[in-house]
Amino acid sequence: MFQHLKDELKMRKDEAKNLQTAIEQEKVRLQQERDAAKKSVLRKVKAIDTMKRRQEDKQDMKKLSEFTTQKKAEISAERTRRGREFTKANSCRFSLIFAVIIAFSLVISGIVRIVNHAQAEKSYEEAVALIIDKKYDAAEKLLEGLSYSDSDNLLRYARLEKNIDEKKDTIADISAELLRIDPISNTQIQERFSQTSTEVKFASEVQSTIESIDLETLPPDLKGKVEAVDSSMEKVGARYAPLLETDTYERAKKVLYHIENKTDTGVVILALNQLPQAISLADESTVKEIRQKYDSLSDADKSDVCNIQTLLSAENTIQTLTEEKKAAEEKAAAEQAAKEAAEREAAEKAEKEAAEKEAQSSAGSSGAQPGQSQETSKPNHPKETDGVTVYVTPTGKCYHLDPDCGGKNSSATTLTRAKNSGYRPCKKCAL
Repeated sequence: MFQHLKDELKMRKDEAKNLQTAIEQEKVRLQQERDAAKKSVLRKVKAIDTMKRRQEDKQDMKKLSEFTTQKKAEISAERTRRGREFTKANSCRFSLIFAVIIAFSLVISGIVRIVNHAQAEKSYEEAVALIIDKKYDAAEKLLEGLSYSDSDNLLRYARLEKNIDEKKDTIADISAELLRIDPISNTQIQERFSQTSTEVKFASEVQSTIESIDLETLPPDLKGKVEAVDSSMEKVGARYAPLLETDTYERAKKVLYHIENKTDTGVVILALNQLPQAISLADESTVKEIRQKYDSLSDADKSDVCNIQTLLSAENTIQTLTEEKKAAEEKAAAEQAAKEAAEREAAEKAEKEAAEKEAQSSAGSSGAQPGQSQETSKPNHPKETDGVTVYVTPTGKCYHLDPDCGGKNSSATTLTRAKNSGYRPCKKCAL
C-alpha cells in the first residue's frame, strides 16, 4: 500500500510540474495576446477619439458660424437703427455688448466642455489599458470621480479583478459582485467581462458540488460527485482554482480510495456506515470490534476515517444504556434484598412466637410459672422438645438434617419450629 501511495505521490508531483510548465507557457501566451490587444485597443481608441473630436469640432464650428452670422445680422440691423433712433443708441449699445458677452461665454463653455470630455475619454481609455495590464490601483485613481459613461462599472470591474488576483474574495462573493456590474461598452473589457462571468459561474457550480458532499453520512453517490468534481477541476481557470475550498473534495478522494481498495481504513468506514441509527446493547460487541480496528490504524489512516463521529456517538449511547441497565439491576437487587429481609424478619418473629408458645406449654405441664423455662438453650443447639434437630439458613427456604448440607451459615433448631416458620424439607438430606 505504501508503494502505491509513493507512486501516486510521484505521479501527482509530475502532474504538478507539468501543470506549472503549462501555466508558465499560458502566461507567456497571455502576455503576448495582452500586448497585441493593448496596441490594437490604443489604435482604435486614438482613431475613435480623433473622429469624435473632428465631428464635435465641426458641430461647434457650424454652431459658431451660425451664431456669428446671426450676430452680424443683428449688429447690421442695430447700426441701421442707430442712425434712425439716436436717442435709443445707448440702450442698443448695451444690448449689443450683452449679446457679445453671452456669445463669448457660450464659446468658452463649449471649448471647456470639449476639453473636459476629451480628457475624461482619455482617462477612461488609459484606465482600460491599465486594467488590461493589471495595474488596478492606477486604474482606480483615474476612474474615481470621473464623469464618463461606464466609468462606475469599469471601476467596479477593476476592483473585482484586483480582489481576484489578491484572492481576497470567495467564488460566491465574486459571482454576486459580477451580477451588480452592467455590461461595459468597451470591446476589450466586454470580452474579458464575459469570460470572467462564465468562468466564475462554472467555478461556483464546482464549489456547490464540493459543498454538497457530506462525508459524515457517506452518501451513496459519493463516487459520482467526486468524479464530477474531477472532470470539472480541469476546466476551472488558473485564476479561480485557488479560490475553491477543496478540503472536503481532497478528503472525499481519500475516503473513496480506501473504500474501493478495501483497505483497513475503508473497512472501518463501511462498518461505521452500516451501524443502525438506533444503537442498542445488542450492538455493543460490533461497536467494540470497530473500535479495536480503528485503534489499530496509524494516525494518518485514522484521520481519513470521515465518519468517526458515528463511532463516538455509538460508544456514548452504549455507555449510557449500560449505566441505565446497571442502575436497574442494582435497584432490583436492593428490592429483592429488602423483600428477603422482610421475609426473614417475619420468619424469625414467627419462630419466636412458636418458641414462646412451646415454652409456655412445657411450663404448664411441669407446674412452672408462665414465662419461666426449666433449661436454658445453648447457642445454635436449642433444647429438643420433639426429639428431632434440623438446620436452617437465614436466607434459605429448606431445613436440613445434615449440617454440612446447610452450609456454614446454618443454625440448629427443632423440626417443629422449622415447620412453623415455613421451611420445607431439603430434597437431598431431609426426604
